[in-house]
Amino acid sequence: AVTGIARTAIAAARVTGGDLPSPAQIEDGLCRLVVRCLRSGQRERPRLLLDAGLLGLIPWGLGLPPGRRLMLIDDQLVTENQGVVTVEPAPTGPSLKVLQRLGTGFQSREDLAQHVWGLGQYHPSRHSAVINTAMSRLRPSLGEPSWLVTHDEGYHLASGVELVTVEASVVAKQPSAPPPPPPEEAALLEALREGPAGSAEVAQRLRMSPSSALRLLRRMVERGVVIREGSGRATRYALREE
Repeated sequence: AVTGIARTAIAAARVTGGDLPSPAQIEDGLCRLVVRCLRSGQRERPRLLLDAGLLGLIPWGLGLPPGRRLMLIDDQLVTENQGVVTVEPAPTGPSLKVLQRLGTGFQSREDLAQHVWGLGQYHPSRHSAVINTAMSRLRPSLGEPSWLVTHDEGYHLASGVELVTVEASVVAKQPSAPPPPPPEEAALLEALREGPAGSAEVAQRLRMSPSSALRLLRRMVERGVVIREGSGRATRYALREE
C-alpha cells in the first residue's frame, strides 16, 4: 500500500506540476530512484540509471523517445534498438574518435586519416591497416555490430541510427598532462628518428627479441604513431609524418 501511494504521488506530481515527495519518505527503491532522477538534470540522470542497472529507462532519462541510437555515457556505450537497451565498455583511443566522427555522417578513409590520426594525406598502403584495426575494435563494442556499415570508400552508421554523447559530470575537469611513454616506446621512437627500419633492425637497436620488437611495432602502428610500409621481408616501419 505504501508503495502504491508513493507511485501515485509521483505520478500526480508529474501531471499537475506539484511538488515531488522527498526520497526519504519513499520506501519503494524504484520510486526513490525515479524521484532522484526527476530532481536531477539530464546530464546526471543517465549515470544514475546506468549505475542502478535500469538500462531501459536511460532514453526516458534523456527525454528521448524509443529509437535506434548509441549513447556514450562516461566510459560506457549504451545501445538502444527500439526499446531494447544493452551496455558495453566504450571504445577507447582511435576507435572512440572514429565513432565520434561517424556520429556526424559518412566518413571516407581520407576523412578519418585527417581527423582521427591527424594525417595530412592518406596513403592506402601505409594507413589502411591502421584504419581497419580501429574498425575491428570498434565493431564489437556496439550492441548492434551491423550498425557499422562499410563501403569501398569509407564508413557510416546504419540509416536512422544516431549518436548521443552525455557528459555526466557537471564539473569540468582540467586535462591532466599525458603520462610519458613507456621506456621501450620512447626507445623505439628515438630509433626510428634515424630513419625507417625493419623489425629485425629495430630488435637489434633496442636489444630485444625479434618477437618483442614486432609486438611493440604492431602496437605503435595500431595507435597511429608509427606507419608500416611494404610487405613480407620488405616491410619497413617509420614515424608518422607530422
